[in-house]
Formats: sequence, structure tokens, C-alpha cells
Amino acid sequence: MEGKCIVEGYVKPDSIRIIKFSSGTLTSKYVEFEVVFECSICCPVEGMQINCYAKNITQAGIRGFTSLDEKKSPVIIYVSRDHHSSNSYFNSVNEKDFIRVRVIGQRFELNDKQVSIIGELMPKSASAGAEHHAKKKIIITRRVAPPL
Repeated sequence: MEGKCIVEGYVKPDSIRIIKFSSGTLTSKYVEFEVVFECSICCPVEGMQINCYAKNITQAGIRGFTSLDEKKSPVIIYVSRDHHSSNSYFNSVNEKDFIRVRVIGQRFELNDKQVSIIGELMPKSASAGAEHHAKKKIIITRRVAPPL
């Protein structure tokens, strides 16, 4: 479950803490357990602002991650050049620059390794002294039925 997307969003690695679990129920060829656990979830919403690093800059736009190591980033952020045709700041961004993006939309499917975000580049002044990470904990109850 860790390091990939579930229904609620991306689950941060090493953040799951089991709160309680049932003794299990035998159903046909499975044993079902009800597990209550707590974990850190990343599920960006429209309007949220995220700090990230510009990883690639192409004719299509900017691709960014919240970490310089893209495998550690829970999100992959796309900033389209079409939304910023007259923006001089957009044209001055270089690879590895720290930028701030406002979420326009997000998308992920079960088991994705990252949440994909379409964003709008915020003015440079919005990037100065901004919080780098927002944390959200969620408690989830699941039925787990592994095969015998």
C-alpha cells in the first residue's frame, strides 16, 4: 500500500501505523480481517499551492517534482506553456529552479506511483518563504482478504 495510490490518494512510504485489527473470519477460501490504520495521504485539491523543482522544460511546458529525486516525489506536476504564453517569469524558469504552482486539476488511478497534477505557475514573489510540505493524516478502515 505504501508508495502508491489508493482511493484516498498517495500513501507516503513508512507512514502506515496499524491501530487495531480483528481476529479474522473464514469465508470460503479466504480469511478476512478488518484493519484500522493511520497513514499520511497526499491528495492535492484544486486551488492548493505546491512548491516544487522544475525537472524538465520543453516546448510543451514544465514538468516538476516536490523533490529533486523524482522517485521520492508523491506528485508529478505539469505546467503547460499554453497557459503562460505572455508570462515572462515562465520563460525565465530553468531546470532545478524552485517554483510554486497552483493546482488546476489532479488525476490518479489505483496503484499509481504518483499523483499527476496540472498546475499554473505562481509569480516569483509567491515562491519566497512558502511552506514546503503540507501534512494530512487519515484513518482508514479496510477489509483485507489475502489468499490462503
